[in-house]
Amino acid sequence: MNKKFFLFILASAGVIISAFLLLTPKSQPIKTPEISPTPEVNLQNAKLTIDYGENNASNYELDAPQDLTAFSLLKTISEKENIALVTEQYDFGIFVKSINGYESSAEKAWIYFINGESGTVAADLYKLKPGDVVEWQYIKPE
Repeated sequence: MNKKFFLFILASAGVIISAFLLLTPKSQPIKTPEISPTPEVNLQNAKLTIDYGENNASNYELDAPQDLTAFSLLKTISEKENIALVTEQYDFGIFVKSINGYESSAEKAWIYFINGESGTVAADLYKLKPGDVVEWQYIKPE
């Protein structure tokens, strides 16, 4: 009888252990979030001069993204340096009406230059290239 009792206990233990293993929820592998690399932003050293005329000019430098335009550089610097900037949007692009209170008129207007040459497109359409020097001059329009 002891042998039968022992086999009964052993079989019962086997059934209980098997049931426990089958019915216990299996642990799921922990999924670690995939970290995407931070996109590398290529910066360029952008140079800007605002020439108010009469030997009154201010020079600025800024490490800026490479998708900057001649106008967005002016806008970024004006916001950073608290320079009042008034513009108007036209079909052809942005027109700078005033910088720091110097307003465009028939006598003088804000004209931008890239590397010493006047812009051939609206300032918000000219994409800066590495090494470009932007100058906004308050001069008589030609």
